[in-house]
Amino acid sequence: TPEETSRLLASFGVAPSRPKVLLSDLMVQIEGTSELVPLTWNPPQRQILEELGIDPDNPNPDLSNLKLRVRILKARRQGISTLWLALMFLDAYNNPGRRNLCVAHDLDSTESIFETITRFQKNLPQDKRLEPKRSNRRELYFEQIDSRIYCATAGAENLASGSTLHFLQLS
Repeated sequence: TPEETSRLLASFGVAPSRPKVLLSDLMVQIEGTSELVPLTWNPPQRQILEELGIDPDNPNPDLSNLKLRVRILKARRQGISTLWLALMFLDAYNNPGRRNLCVAHDLDSTESIFETITRFQKNLPQDKRLEPKRSNRRELYFEQIDSRIYCATAGAENLASGSTLHFLQLS
């Protein structure tokens, strides 16, 4: 469990001493510009969260014990992928020992998804930012809390082979 992982990390002196990352800490880019703004849920995102039983007004939704399997046929440009990426990022960043994976249909989409996740991390307030041990191979690995976020392309050999995943998004 995340609590056990936290205690184990603390016993080795590597437990993070930082405040939790909140939804309002995540920055997104306004389409067609280079301007970054704090992420807020739009109406379609709020509706999905409500239907999943997640309070859209909670700045730090706890997904660590949520067991869901959701299929969403989505329209483009409504922020649904951003919704899942933000939840995936918050889950990995706030809960030690997480393994989260996003799989895209092609390499360009995989790169775009990884850029969004990397943007979340790079633009966090300094007091909440963990520097990843690895930020390559389309993976962010936070050694301090033993959490990873992978981005991969469908059809790749050995995709997540041998991994226990906590959060999976197929885009």
